[in-house]
Amino acid sequence: MATGARDREHIASFLRGVALFAELTDDLRSELAAAAERVELPAGEWLFRQGDATDGLYIVSAGRLEVVHEDPEPQVVRVLSVGESVGELGLATEIARTASVRALRDSELIRVSNEQFATLLRENAQFAVALTRRLGHLLESTRPAAPSTPRHLAVFTVIALQPSVSAATAAREIADALSSLGRVTVLDGSELEGGADRAHPLAQAYGGVLDRCERDNDWVVLVASDPGASDPWTRFCLRVADRVVAVADPAEGPPPAEVPAAVAGCDLVCWTDRADASRLVPWLDRLGPRAHHLVGPPSSPAASIGRAARRLVGRSLGLVLSGGGARGMAHIGVVGAIEAAGLEVDRLGGTSMGACIGAMSAMGMLSPEIRRVCRAELVLRRPFNDYTIPRHSLIKARKAQAMLERIFGRAAVETLPRSFFSVTADLVTGREVVYRRGPVWAAVGSSMALPGLIAPIVSERRLLVDGGVLNNLPVDVMVASGEGPVIAVDVMRRPRPSEGQTLPVPPLLDTLSRATVLGSWQKTEANRELADLVIAPNLHEVGLLDFRRLDYIVEVGRRAAEEALATADLKP
Repeated sequence: MATGARDREHIASFLRGVALFAELTDDLRSELAAAAERVELPAGEWLFRQGDATDGLYIVSAGRLEVVHEDPEPQVVRVLSVGESVGELGLATEIARTASVRALRDSELIRVSNEQFATLLRENAQFAVALTRRLGHLLESTRPAAPSTPRHLAVFTVIALQPSVSAATAAREIADALSSLGRVTVLDGSELEGGADRAHPLAQAYGGVLDRCERDNDWVVLVASDPGASDPWTRFCLRVADRVVAVADPAEGPPPAEVPAAVAGCDLVCWTDRADASRLVPWLDRLGPRAHHLVGPPSSPAASIGRAARRLVGRSLGLVLSGGGARGMAHIGVVGAIEAAGLEVDRLGGTSMGACIGAMSAMGMLSPEIRRVCRAELVLRRPFNDYTIPRHSLIKARKAQAMLERIFGRAAVETLPRSFFSVTADLVTGREVVYRRGPVWAAVGSSMALPGLIAPIVSERRLLVDGGVLNNLPVDVMVASGEGPVIAVDVMRRPRPSEGQTLPVPPLLDTLSRATVLGSWQKTEANRELADLVIAPNLHEVGLLDFRRLDYIVEVGRRAAEEALATADLKP
């Protein structure tokens, strides 16, 4: 875009605050502004790609860019904000682009071509000296790119997919929840003078407002006004969003036949007090959301909206619980200690007994109730004593299945108040299976099918057994979503024997349990490193089915958790 006299004045004024041109005189900056042109780059579009010929210097005047190394694997190595530039070294060397650059936001750039720079260098020695000095500083400060870290997600676009729900209400509730964590503002497009610029899709209309709000806030929540994305403001909101938040009430009906392409992979917020799996699943299938959040009723979202907000911005606390038979009851004590510390767990996941305790917590049970249920079911009813002739397993597991059905009833994983997953292993493919949908009792039961003790669970074309075979401490599954810190509880870790110590031969079932997790031992060690806090109660003397020691096991878990939490900082 060519520049007029007034625009040249604006460019010259802007360049005064750009580090690259800090040493130039006002006259030189004016010459540079006269040679420059404005370039508009919509969010998601590439400015140039790695290997392209160098065509000039670009300075960000509005929006955000990301620098991506594409070889061998795409990796974001830098984010460019207003006043930062890219392409300086190419001015001197004319080498091909060493990285790719893409717009994160609708952006506006100031471009000065190689030819224009060459002309300035030939005709103005002072400019050449100033530029050379600046390039020298850049070369001196160059360092190898550090491994990329997760980019701060700052812009969230809220869009309602049904007339019965309000994007504005959802955006306001999310912003209110985020206000306790940092600075946040809500934009609905009315901030643009009288709405006159709402039909103007250029960066100076929308991008300028967003850019100012990003500089002044930790998060910006945009309210999309048109579910069909035919409105320019809505298209802008969807284009620049770090994350799209689609709002719907599955109880009001199925998803629309057509939704904007940008909504695919969104966060789905279900504003309903009627969480029904049969109505929710079509929405999950249609939108393929990154995550879904049950919030409701819309008139009183209470704690659930805070949980959704924390997950959106990566400030939610996750809890991963290992398998370990009766030792897993230590998780009850850990959960109790976390509750007493005033920490809110938003996400849970686990393997085997860890899946069982985790699912009860995800349902909303507090530590005392989980303890009561475990006493009634595991200590008094003794569900693992229905032994049989060992053709497929040592026990029939009918009592265990009946126990799970009593505890979890008809609850579905996808409708639990807190996010939950369980891990099981498929004997057919040799791969781990992560349950995020379906009946809770089935998700937990398949994760507890200890090989040799309980027969594999037949599910479609899979033979499912205890998840500890492949992943007894699935921290990797939890951290993959990048939603915040994770506490891991490992009840199978035992202290190394001292030199010369004679180890007793363990009972058969204990040998089975340890043999089951032996193959995943290295993965468990690697997963411990991924956790922000690891709690490891010392329960090596407790047998696999030693549930009668419930009180002792819970107390050991509680003490281990209190000791670990005393020095941890896990506040959102």
